[in-house]
Amino acid sequence: MWQPFRPRDGAWHRWRLNGAAAYARRDGGSWRAAFAQIPFRERTGDFGGPEECGPPPEGSGIVHSWEGGETLLLRPCLGPQPYALRPLERLRIPPGRHCRLSVSLPPLLRLELPQGKILAEGMPFLTSRAFFGPDLMRGEIGHSLELAVGQAREGEPAPSALVRCEVLIRNGTKAPIEPALIAIHPEPLSVYERGGALVSDLLELDFTDGDCRERPRRAGGPGCRLVSAGARQSAGESLARRGAGIIKDIAAI
Repeated sequence: MWQPFRPRDGAWHRWRLNGAAAYARRDGGSWRAAFAQIPFRERTGDFGGPEECGPPPEGSGIVHSWEGGETLLLRPCLGPQPYALRPLERLRIPPGRHCRLSVSLPPLLRLELPQGKILAEGMPFLTSRAFFGPDLMRGEIGHSLELAVGQAREGEPAPSALVRCEVLIRNGTKAPIEPALIAIHPEPLSVYERGGALVSDLLELDFTDGDCRERPRRAGGPGCRLVSAGARQSAGESLARRGAGIIKDIAAI
């Protein structure tokens, strides 16, 4: 699924992405590609490919390129735009305690030619967009996702186009915190393939009195193959400082 692929010349090929799809076709020295998107809430368990198929649905927006190369790679990654996670249930973390959540993030997908040339990129799942921050008129815009709050799921995630991200929230303050929104800046997080499923680095959010630090804890290890690398730590620290102020204001600590 996430390995380099050599399509048959003159035929459309499709990756089935939980109801969404990516399409590509090679015709001699040219390429065509498209994404068929669906709303995030309408995702299904249909996942697989690449496989030969008919042309993309009408309105998919086909991209043409005259780049060379005979192979193509569908690469999932986490882009620069933040995710705004809104708990469906009350989330209350007492002083000195922590909460570990598990969330499935819709990725940014890139169809790449050899030497990392990007043929096309897109989000397979459509989400609502929401402004968030202390000043909503000048805040950031992010993918708005609803998160069922609870303990992180046991066991390995099933293969899908979604990226499983574990979020660890520590309360080092002297009072309970009840965040109504959890901001994730995903750019520093790497994405790995493990057993056919996609997982990211663990993200730690450490609250202290008057501060909050956001940092990734690198994953990897046996059975994990790096699919896309996150931004360098310096960039992550910059994102963490930006996200910390937003989270502090929303959590009212």
